Amino acid sequence: MPEAAKMDSPVGIFDKGKYYQDRLDRITIFDSIDLDLKLIEAKKEKGFDPTTLKAFLIGGCYSKDSIEAMIEFIGQINPNTKTRLIATDINQEAFDLIKTYPIEVPENIDLRMFRGDLTQLALPSGAIDYVRMDYVENFIPLHQQEALLEEIHRITSENAIVASMMDVVPAARNIIEKIRRILQKAKGSKIDLRKYAQFGINMLFISEEFIRNASKKAGFDLSFVDSEHHYFDLDSTRSRLAVFEKAKPKKDAHSTN
Repeated sequence: MPEAAKMDSPVGIFDKGKYYQDRLDRITIFDSIDLDLKLIEAKKEKGFDPTTLKAFLIGGCYSKDSIEAMIEFIGQINPNTKTRLIATDINQEAFDLIKTYPIEVPENIDLRMFRGDLTQLALPSGAIDYVRMDYVENFIPLHQQEALLEEIHRITSENAIVASMMDVVPAARNIIEKIRRILQKAKGSKIDLRKYAQFGINMLFISEEFIRNASKKAGFDLSFVDSEHHYFDLDSTRSRLAVFEKAKPKKDAHSTN
Protein backbone atom coordinates (compact mmCIF):
# COMPACT_ATOMS: atom_id res chain seq x y z
CA MET A 1 0.00 0.00 0.00
CA PRO A 2 1.43 3.44 -0.93
CA GLU A 3 2.48 5.65 2.01
CA ALA A 4 -0.03 8.34 1.02
CA ALA A 5 -2.84 5.80 1.22
CA LYS A 6 -1.70 4.78 4.68
CA MET A 7 -1.75 8.38 5.85
CA ASP A 8 -5.32 8.90 4.65
CA SER A 9 -6.77 5.69 6.06
CA PRO A 10 -8.96 6.08 9.16
CA VAL A 11 -7.48 5.01 12.48
CA GLY A 12 -9.91 4.59 15.34
CA ILE A 13 -12.55 7.27 14.72
CA PHE A 14 -10.35 9.95 13.19
CA ASP A 15 -8.45 10.41 9.96
CA LYS A 16 -4.75 10.69 10.79
CA GLY A 17 -3.99 12.06 7.34
CA LYS A 18 -5.93 15.19 8.32
CA TYR A 19 -4.88 15.18 11.98
CA TYR A 20 -1.15 15.36 11.31
CA GLN A 21 -1.30 17.96 8.51
CA ASP A 22 -1.14 20.92 10.89
CA ARG A 23 -2.25 22.08 14.33
CA LEU A 24 -5.17 24.28 13.30
CA ASP A 25 -6.54 25.51 16.62
CA ARG A 26 -6.13 22.38 18.72
CA ILE A 27 -4.91 22.90 22.27
CA THR A 28 -1.80 20.81 22.91
CA ILE A 29 0.07 20.05 26.14
CA PHE A 30 2.31 23.00 25.24
CA ASP A 31 -0.74 25.29 25.33
CA SER A 32 -2.29 23.89 28.50
CA ILE A 33 0.64 23.00 30.78
CA ASP A 34 -0.27 25.98 32.98
CA LEU A 35 -3.25 23.92 34.15
CA ASP A 36 -0.88 21.17 35.35
CA LEU A 37 1.14 23.75 37.27
CA LYS A 38 -2.08 25.10 38.78
CA LEU A 39 -3.02 21.56 39.81
CA ILE A 40 0.36 20.90 41.47
CA GLU A 41 0.30 24.23 43.32
CA ALA A 42 -3.16 23.45 44.70
CA LYS A 43 -1.99 20.02 45.87
CA LYS A 44 1.18 21.48 47.46
CA GLU A 45 -1.02 23.74 49.59
CA LYS A 46 -2.58 20.56 50.98
CA GLY A 47 0.80 19.03 51.81
CA PHE A 48 1.59 17.17 48.60
CA ASP A 49 5.30 16.75 47.80
CA PRO A 50 5.88 16.90 44.00
CA THR A 51 9.39 15.45 44.35
CA THR A 52 7.68 12.08 44.87
CA LEU A 53 6.76 12.18 41.16
CA LYS A 54 9.65 10.38 39.46
CA ALA A 55 8.14 8.61 36.47
CA PHE A 56 6.04 10.52 33.89
CA LEU A 57 4.07 9.31 30.89
CA ILE A 58 2.72 11.31 27.97
CA GLY A 59 -0.19 9.56 26.28
CA GLY A 60 -0.65 11.01 22.80
CA CYS A 61 2.57 12.88 21.96
CA TYR A 62 1.40 14.88 18.95
CA SER A 63 4.17 17.48 18.95
CA LYS A 64 7.76 18.19 19.92
CA ASP A 65 6.45 21.29 21.71
CA SER A 66 4.32 19.12 23.99
CA ILE A 67 7.25 16.91 24.98
CA GLU A 68 9.38 19.98 25.67
CA ALA A 69 6.54 21.47 27.73
CA MET A 70 6.49 18.33 29.87
CA ILE A 71 10.26 18.51 30.29
CA GLU A 72 9.92 22.11 31.48
CA PHE A 73 7.03 21.12 33.77
CA ILE A 74 9.16 18.41 35.39
CA GLY A 75 11.97 20.95 35.78
CA GLN A 76 9.67 23.33 37.64
CA ILE A 77 8.10 20.84 40.04
CA ASN A 78 11.00 18.42 40.51
CA PRO A 79 14.21 20.09 39.25
CA ASN A 80 16.93 18.03 40.91
CA THR A 81 15.61 14.47 41.06
CA LYS A 82 16.45 11.82 38.50
CA THR A 83 13.21 11.24 36.61
CA ARG A 84 11.90 9.24 33.67
CA LEU A 85 9.69 10.64 30.91
CA ILE A 86 8.01 8.18 28.57
CA ALA A 87 6.19 9.46 25.48
CA THR A 88 3.86 7.13 23.62
CA ASP A 89 1.39 7.40 20.76
CA ILE A 90 -0.51 4.81 18.77
CA ASN A 91 0.39 6.43 15.44
CA GLN A 92 3.85 6.33 13.87
CA GLU A 93 3.16 9.72 12.26
CA ALA A 94 3.52 11.40 15.64
CA PHE A 95 7.08 10.10 16.01
CA ASP A 96 7.93 10.89 12.39
CA LEU A 97 7.05 14.54 13.11
CA ILE A 98 8.89 14.66 16.42
CA LYS A 99 12.07 13.12 14.99
CA THR A 100 12.44 15.95 12.48
CA TYR A 101 13.33 18.32 15.32
CA PRO A 102 15.95 17.87 18.06
CA ILE A 103 14.71 17.82 21.67
CA GLU A 104 16.98 19.15 24.41
CA VAL A 105 16.76 16.87 27.44
CA PRO A 106 18.37 17.73 30.81
CA GLU A 107 20.78 15.19 32.27
CA ASN A 108 18.42 14.30 35.12
CA ILE A 109 15.58 13.30 32.77
CA ASP A 110 15.62 9.96 30.95
CA LEU A 111 13.40 10.44 27.87
CA ARG A 112 12.12 7.38 26.06
CA MET A 113 9.59 7.22 23.22
CA PHE A 114 7.72 4.22 21.87
CA ARG A 115 4.67 3.47 19.80
CA GLY A 116 1.98 1.90 21.93
CA ASP A 117 -1.72 1.48 22.62
CA LEU A 118 -2.76 3.16 25.88
CA THR A 119 -5.35 0.43 26.50
CA GLN A 120 -2.59 -2.21 26.70
CA LEU A 121 0.81 -0.78 27.58
CA ALA A 122 3.94 -2.87 28.00
CA LEU A 123 4.74 -1.26 31.35
CA PRO A 124 4.96 -2.81 34.82
CA SER A 125 2.10 -2.28 37.26
CA GLY A 126 2.53 0.79 39.46
CA ALA A 127 5.44 2.10 37.37
CA ILE A 128 4.15 5.63 36.60
CA ASP A 129 3.58 8.56 38.96
CA TYR A 130 2.18 11.19 36.57
CA VAL A 131 0.24 10.58 33.37
CA ARG A 132 -0.58 13.40 30.97
CA MET A 133 -2.98 12.68 28.12
CA ASP A 134 -3.99 15.07 25.38
CA TYR A 135 -7.58 14.64 24.15
CA VAL A 136 -7.16 10.85 24.09
CA GLU A 137 -10.72 10.29 25.32
CA ASN A 138 -12.05 12.45 22.48
CA PHE A 139 -10.44 10.26 19.84
CA ILE A 140 -11.15 6.69 20.90
CA PRO A 141 -14.51 4.88 20.75
CA LEU A 142 -16.69 4.87 23.85
CA HIS A 143 -16.41 1.11 24.32
CA GLN A 144 -12.63 1.50 24.81
CA GLN A 145 -12.85 4.23 27.45
CA GLU A 146 -13.14 1.87 30.42
CA ALA A 147 -10.28 -0.28 29.09
CA LEU A 148 -8.15 2.85 28.80
CA LEU A 149 -8.80 3.95 32.39
CA GLU A 150 -8.37 0.42 33.74
CA GLU A 151 -4.94 0.16 32.08
CA ILE A 152 -3.93 3.61 33.35
CA HIS A 153 -5.05 2.50 36.82
CA ARG A 154 -2.86 -0.61 36.51
CA ILE A 155 0.35 1.16 35.47
CA THR A 156 0.13 4.02 38.00
CA SER A 157 1.43 4.11 41.57
CA GLU A 158 -0.96 4.50 44.51
CA ASN A 159 -0.49 8.27 44.81
CA ALA A 160 -0.21 8.93 41.09
CA ILE A 161 -1.87 11.83 39.30
CA VAL A 162 -3.50 11.32 35.91
CA ALA A 163 -4.21 14.59 34.10
CA SER A 164 -6.10 14.40 30.82
CA MET A 165 -7.12 17.36 28.67
CA MET A 166 -10.50 16.70 27.10
CA ASP A 167 -13.51 18.42 25.62
CA VAL A 168 -16.45 17.78 27.94
CA VAL A 169 -20.12 18.58 27.49
CA PRO A 170 -22.45 18.77 30.51
CA ALA A 171 -24.78 16.31 28.75
CA ALA A 172 -24.57 14.51 25.42
CA ARG A 173 -28.23 15.07 24.53
CA ASN A 174 -28.94 17.12 21.39
CA ILE A 175 -25.22 17.53 20.63
CA ILE A 176 -25.59 16.16 17.08
CA GLU A 177 -28.33 18.67 16.31
CA LYS A 178 -26.15 21.51 17.60
CA ILE A 179 -23.28 20.40 15.36
CA ARG A 180 -25.61 20.22 12.36
CA ARG A 181 -26.73 23.84 12.94
CA ILE A 182 -23.12 25.00 13.30
CA LEU A 183 -22.15 23.33 10.02
CA GLN A 184 -25.07 25.02 8.29
CA LYS A 185 -24.01 28.42 9.64
CA ALA A 186 -20.41 27.86 8.48
CA LYS A 187 -21.41 27.03 4.90
CA GLY A 188 -19.36 28.98 2.40
CA SER A 189 -16.30 29.45 4.60
CA LYS A 190 -13.51 27.15 3.47
CA ILE A 191 -11.53 27.60 6.67
CA ASP A 192 -14.50 26.93 8.91
CA LEU A 193 -15.72 24.00 6.86
CA ARG A 194 -12.29 22.43 6.98
CA LYS A 195 -12.13 22.83 10.73
CA TYR A 196 -15.63 21.53 11.39
CA ALA A 197 -15.29 18.67 8.92
CA GLN A 198 -12.17 17.54 10.74
CA PHE A 199 -13.30 17.92 14.33
CA GLY A 200 -17.06 18.53 14.41
CA ILE A 201 -17.78 15.09 13.01
CA ASN A 202 -14.80 12.89 13.85
CA MET A 203 -14.18 14.12 17.35
CA LEU A 204 -16.06 12.33 20.10
CA PHE A 205 -17.97 14.48 22.57
CA ILE A 206 -17.61 13.21 26.12
CA SER A 207 -20.39 13.97 28.56
CA GLU A 208 -19.40 14.71 32.14
CA GLU A 209 -21.76 11.99 33.36
CA PHE A 210 -20.08 9.39 31.14
CA ILE A 211 -16.52 10.19 32.18
CA ARG A 212 -17.49 10.30 35.86
CA ASN A 213 -19.08 6.86 35.63
CA ALA A 214 -16.14 5.43 33.66
CA SER A 215 -13.60 6.80 36.15
CA LYS A 216 -15.54 5.38 39.10
CA LYS A 217 -15.70 1.92 37.52
CA ALA A 218 -11.93 2.02 36.94
CA GLY A 219 -11.26 2.93 40.57
CA PHE A 220 -10.51 6.65 40.19
CA ASP A 221 -11.81 9.75 41.91
CA LEU A 222 -12.38 12.50 39.34
CA SER A 223 -12.05 16.26 39.55
CA PHE A 224 -11.54 19.01 36.98
CA VAL A 225 -9.29 22.02 36.50
CA ASP A 226 -11.27 24.41 34.32
CA SER A 227 -9.72 26.31 31.44
CA GLU A 228 -10.87 29.30 29.43
CA HIS A 229 -10.83 27.34 26.18
CA HIS A 230 -14.14 26.71 24.42
CA TYR A 231 -14.56 24.15 21.70
CA PHE A 232 -15.49 26.23 18.61
CA ASP A 233 -19.12 27.45 18.84
CA LEU A 234 -20.58 25.05 21.38
CA ASP A 235 -20.96 27.31 24.40
CA SER A 236 -21.68 24.39 26.70
CA THR A 237 -18.48 22.59 25.69
CA ARG A 238 -15.21 23.43 27.40
CA SER A 239 -11.74 22.01 27.30
CA ARG A 240 -11.03 20.84 30.83
CA LEU A 241 -8.14 19.12 32.55
CA ALA A 242 -9.68 16.00 34.04
CA VAL A 243 -7.75 14.82 37.10
CA PHE A 244 -7.95 11.12 37.98
CA GLU A 245 -6.58 9.94 41.33
CA LYS A 246 -6.87 6.45 42.73
CA ALA A 247 -9.82 6.15 45.05
CA LYS A 248 -8.80 5.54 48.65
CA PRO A 249 -10.53 2.70 50.54
CA LYS A 250 -13.35 4.07 52.66
CA LYS A 251 -12.94 3.58 56.38
CA ASP A 252 -15.47 1.31 58.02
CA ALA A 253 -17.48 3.43 60.45
CA HIS A 254 -17.79 0.40 62.75
CA SER A 255 -14.08 -0.44 62.77
CA THR A 256 -11.98 0.24 65.83
CA ASN A 257 -8.29 1.12 66.12
